[in-house]
Amino acid sequence: MSSAPSPSQHTPRHDLCHRCLQPLPPRVKRCPACSNPVHSNHRALPLIIGFVGLGALVFIMLVMWIMARNEDLAKGPSLVDEGAQTQEQVLHDASSTESAPKASNQPSKPEKPPPLNER
Repeated sequence: MSSAPSPSQHTPRHDLCHRCLQPLPPRVKRCPACSNPVHSNHRALPLIIGFVGLGALVFIMLVMWIMARNEDLAKGPSLVDEGAQTQEQVLHDASSTESAPKASNQPSKPEKPPPLNER
């Protein structure tokens, strides 16, 4: 007859020492049989979750700040100099002055003499 281990005698794998495979009592820092430190991965899990959550909150706040800044810039007054001409006006003015004949520095002679010189 084969003897099968009963479920009450079976210990879970995480309650055994990794060095001597002896059962460990709950919440011990060292194995009572071999004094090997017991490393629990469950202790780091809340710390990791906390850092990931903090990083997510910082990321969300950064995205919200960028969106609010862009919206304020879009709704705010434009920073345009009202006295400045647009590029099209400058180009149009430049082309019209180039096509006009250049006048000499001397004033043109009037066709009719001034009325004071009629004697």
